[in-house]
Amino acid sequence: MITIAIGPIDFGDVFGNHRKYLKMEVTVGNFDPDARSATIKIRPTTRAFSAHTYGGWEILDGMTTLVVDRPAGSASVRAHAYISYTPSMVTTRTIETGSLTVRCVPDRGSAYEGPVSMQGAALPARRTNVVMILDTSTSMAGSLSRMKTAMQRCVELMPDVDALGLVKFEGDRPAAIVSAIGRLSATRTIGSVSSPVRSIVSGAIRTLGSSISEGTSIQSGIDAGTAMIASTTSSGSLPPYNALLVVSDGYHHTLPALATPSVGSSPNVYALGIPGGPAAPPTVSSITLASVVSTPGYMLTLNTPAAMDEPFRLDKFAAQMLIDIYGLSTSSDPFVLVAPGQSTTSEFTINEADLNARVLILTDHPQELDVQLFGKDAVGTNVPLFPAPAQSSLPPPTVRTGNLSIVLDVPLNEALVRRVQGRLNLKLSLQAKRKKAIPALFIVAAESDLTLAVGVSTRVFPGRVSRVVLNAELRMYGLPLLQEITPRPEIIAHLESPSGAKSSHALHEVQGSPGSYSAPVMLREMGAYTVHFVAKGVIGPAQLHLPFQREALRGFVVGNRP
Repeated sequence: MITIAIGPIDFGDVFGNHRKYLKMEVTVGNFDPDARSATIKIRPTTRAFSAHTYGGWEILDGMTTLVVDRPAGSASVRAHAYISYTPSMVTTRTIETGSLTVRCVPDRGSAYEGPVSMQGAALPARRTNVVMILDTSTSMAGSLSRMKTAMQRCVELMPDVDALGLVKFEGDRPAAIVSAIGRLSATRTIGSVSSPVRSIVSGAIRTLGSSISEGTSIQSGIDAGTAMIASTTSSGSLPPYNALLVVSDGYHHTLPALATPSVGSSPNVYALGIPGGPAAPPTVSSITLASVVSTPGYMLTLNTPAAMDEPFRLDKFAAQMLIDIYGLSTSSDPFVLVAPGQSTTSEFTINEADLNARVLILTDHPQELDVQLFGKDAVGTNVPLFPAPAQSSLPPPTVRTGNLSIVLDVPLNEALVRRVQGRLNLKLSLQAKRKKAIPALFIVAAESDLTLAVGVSTRVFPGRVSRVVLNAELRMYGLPLLQEITPRPEIIAHLESPSGAKSSHALHEVQGSPGSYSAPVMLREMGAYTVHFVAKGVIGPAQLHLPFQREALRGFVVGNRP
């Protein structure tokens, strides 16, 4: 009698639109003594399966055949399989119920066939709770207006299903809750007027003013944000992802003591440092901010007023933190200037690992821009995606236009990616009657199974020299990027020092660790650094080789003072 054991079975990520995985280990024993190999066939009944082979795991499509050799002296063979699919009920984000049929045919002896159950259905999306904790102390007066604009843009970029709250802190007073946390799609009644939570939070940010109080009680703000998140209730089997987004110059910190990194179910703390203005010191107190961030979570700083003056840089840093909170992968972020009566077209890459492209267009005049999205097929013919053609087999993108941004969500599938050869074009146009050009920054963030994880480790040597190691890892379908993929991707780290000096460093693949890259750098200048990682390469079937690009921003501190 031939027996089959299935295990372990693991869904992997069970939130968002990410592909779901069944990771299977199939063991076939009690072989005929003369059998040397077996053909194992696994047939899934769930819809929307994809076909890939990656990292020694077969990612199945329909009835798939695995031919497995029996090790010498063993009475059994073992096969590994990955079943990958995207739920068809994307709007409600449920996972379909399905079943598998496994059939094992040894090269000698009789076959075995039997059904195998899959894990249950209707797993909910993971909810994200975000509390913005904003510094409104005296030292922030010179940067308050730009901070408010960046935060209002972040409010517009967040999905409807998630929750947002707002806290301000100043001086040595307890932090104040400006807007209680609530789901952005919900409405809240104030007096006799009902308004969406998104509008209420955005309006509350717009009316913030600077205080005349000295001091910056960051801990008070973090405590208030943590308490706000603790008051929320979560439905479903997945705990929410809780994040605090702190924006401050970090100066004149007052008691209580600084926060310790978050653990367990505590919120994850992200810190964005910006210089306050003429009345404040010229740089950010990076040591203060670095001490409050958690893992996951990180710090980014705009060290000087010149950095604040760079178009959309503050907005880009804030949006990047929001993108990371949502677990998305950044693939492009070009700045463009659209002249009256003209248009500008920018290209970005997509690949088979991407499930969704979220195009974030940051501009002060979204209503005046005309947006088009298209690709080109192998013979150069345009493939329009947005505005969607009247008759199209492609899933239509959705668009949300706010006061400071445009969000374009583009569902992707392998057929579309191959048809446009892994490239899409965003075209922005401006009517001729407009008197001045309109600046815009667009960021492409993908829900993807191709991810770039980055980190920085530091070590201080005598003589005030620091050795910094820049680390990056590319992963595909949750596994390290395979050594067999050629040509190998390239990763460049663009480093900016506290004084604004810039340098670029190539990361090299770590021997024996495919997909892992690092570069050591010696630094003398003390203070807060920003590093921009850019990974480029090609991936996919050999006959197609689709391009990809992934980007990540991180901040770190060298030395023991700002």
